[in-house]
Amino acid sequence: NGNPTITSPLYKEVYDLTTGECVSDPSYSIKVYPVEVRDGDVYLKTA
Repeated sequence: NGNPTITSPLYKEVYDLTTGECVSDPSYSIKVYPVEVRDGDVYLKTA
């Protein structure tokens, strides 16, 4: 679908970084957080 993903090399699962949903098995998911890049620094909003 064109969204950025991250892959677990241990479990061979691919997660959509926009939704947190596992691409191959939607019953699995990870938490996702808003991210902002300012002046080369990455800011993660956790709360």
